Amino acid sequence: MWDRIRFVYCDLDDTLLDHSGAERRALREVQQAYPELARLRGGYRLYRRINQMLWDAYGRGEIGREALRKLRFALWLRLLGGDPGRWAEVEAAYLNRYAAHWRWLPGARRAWLSLGRRWPLGLLSNGLLEIQRAKLARFPELQQARVAILAEEVGLRKPDPAIFELALERAGLRAEEVLVIGDSYETDIAPARALGMRTLWIHPDHPVSLPADAIAPSLFAWTRTLQKEHVL
Repeated sequence: MWDRIRFVYCDLDDTLLDHSGAERRALREVQQAYPELARLRGGYRLYRRINQMLWDAYGRGEIGREALRKLRFALWLRLLGGDPGRWAEVEAAYLNRYAAHWRWLPGARRAWLSLGRRWPLGLLSNGLLEIQRAKLARFPELQQARVAILAEEVGLRKPDPAIFELALERAGLRAEEVLVIGDSYETDIAPARALGMRTLWIHPDHPVSLPADAIAPSLFAWTRTLQKEHVL
């Protein structure tokens, strides 16, 4: 099947780069910097729930990006017993620490370069535009992507089918010739499959089977398998 692939799109966060790890470490450091927050546990899990709720609302068009930016920290501070009025200060501290912790996932850099020797590569990413652009600038290996589709830049957001249709248009290929790799079934895999694209679901926990052309615990593990099968 992989011999029929002619283009590969990768998600960025938690597929290539360790977004969750950077987020967790940054939030811990922010809590430690504010005495009124430092003693409270569960801050990371609480932030994740708030952030996901607001991103879902943003995706549905119920709030704008500035409301998203403000509310995720204002609500977090309020529920942790801090001052919601300090949201901008806390956001700035978080973004500074978050960027300091950007890293490739284990083996992901090597896997990305290996894929690039076999297929043309693209990036297909949600996230705030200025942050995603900064990540592309930080990691020069990502510059080999022939196409980089950033959600806010094109005015679309995964899982909207339109962003995957745009990905096909920019690749100039039929759906069955394009592979989409991502860590979110709902955001990456399901909408790509609905259009007939090939899919690789990166899921470390080996969940119960859901429809995908392949499931792997990491991008590196999958490329090792391809190397053993002499595909790479």
